[in-house]
Amino acid sequence: MISIIIVNYNQTVWLKRCLETIGKSSPEFPLEIIIIDNNSARPPEDLIKEYQKDLNLKLYKNEKNLGYARGVNQGIKLARGEYLLIINPDVFITSDSLTMMVEFWETNKEIGILAPQLLNPDGTIQISCFRFPKWFTPFVRRTFLKFLPFGRKEFDRYTMADYDRQELREVDWVLGAAMLVKKERIEKIGPMDERFFLYFEDVVWCRRFKNAGFKIVYFPLVKFYHQYPRLSAKSGGIIFFNKFFWFHLISAVKYFAKWGPISIPRNTSR
Repeated sequence: MISIIIVNYNQTVWLKRCLETIGKSSPEFPLEIIIIDNNSARPPEDLIKEYQKDLNLKLYKNEKNLGYARGVNQGIKLARGEYLLIINPDVFITSDSLTMMVEFWETNKEIGILAPQLLNPDGTIQISCFRFPKWFTPFVRRTFLKFLPFGRKEFDRYTMADYDRQELREVDWVLGAAMLVKKERIEKIGPMDERFFLYFEDVVWCRRFKNAGFKIVYFPLVKFYHQYPRLSAKSGGIIFFNKFFWFHLISAVKYFAKWGPISIPRNTSR
């Protein structure tokens, strides 16, 4: 069984389409879908009723927004599947993709996290696998610094500009919008770090998996579509007035307090 965990916060419109694509995915094994709603202004109860007949669907509502990591961890505790697919509500899966991911995992036992290729709505490849950040990387990403020579060099290093994303590859970390993990791996590594309300929880989790000897694998043979609104980059150009930018900055401070100001270089050429 695959347990699909979706943490929803004010994304009910996208969630409807997400569920539609899951229903059409035709996997060769049973599914359960666990939706954790973080006190959305428009809770998805009506949507759940619409799809409950055709999908093994469960909704759990929080009385306040507990953050992404905590929502995922709630889903992990409830999940009964051997495999857990963690996706955002604005991610749309493709036919046979779940079967392909599980079959690949079964012949590559060293995997810790397996991530599909994410595509933008227009079909272009979305940057969703990265090298570990350095202490100044968040500022380079979110400011004009990425247009300066040293900033461009760091931006290209971080976003793996030297990789065309056409072949599968071991990477440092993958975007938490779509990742397949095994429940037995989580029992060994532990759940997501709930100190990270939003952002960097995926970086930390991937780092813990790698430190335990497991591989983070980018798997472009499987493609999901992702709306990806880039909330921390939306503010009319004035990033300091954007609350999501501050979520990102606070999470970055917590990350580097734990892992140090400079990431240890790793070989991601395999």
